[in-house]
Amino acid sequence: MITQESLKEILHYDPVTGIFTWLVAKSMSVKVGMCAGTQVGIGGHVRIKIDGTSYYAHRLAWLYVHGKWPNGDLDHRNVVKSHNWVANLREATPSQNRANAPLRPDNSSGFKGVYWRPERGLWHAQIRKDGKCYHLGYFAAIEAAAEAYRIAALDLHGEFARAA
Repeated sequence: MITQESLKEILHYDPVTGIFTWLVAKSMSVKVGMCAGTQVGIGGHVRIKIDGTSYYAHRLAWLYVHGKWPNGDLDHRNVVKSHNWVANLREATPSQNRANAPLRPDNSSGFKGVYWRPERGLWHAQIRKDGKCYHLGYFAAIEAAAEAYRIAALDLHGEFARAA
């Protein structure tokens, strides 16, 4: 694992933009001043390869600013995985990180935690925390189910709550 001292010798980090730039030319394709890192997938995390090891840029940002690796997960407050300015990052448990996740692409209701139950002809609201599923009720109106989820998310997840 790279140390903060070694990191600062080879990369510059701008805590406002979250962008790393090279301080040393590591190869023919890496020049001093170039942006470091490659985005993985569409809207994915940024990875930076240093001496043959790939690191996530958000974890390097934490090390660069705080002098230590994060304890566990890092959460992007705005859920955009490539936005690595330090004010957008916070330590989180896996459950907190999932609580702040955006709407899943396969969600058909348009609301987090809200599912149509055709056998009942009602909307079902549920929420998870620390691996436990909480049933919030069945609702005729989708908005009522979404509101039940929003209230539960604030109660269970606090600052990590994301209802949409």
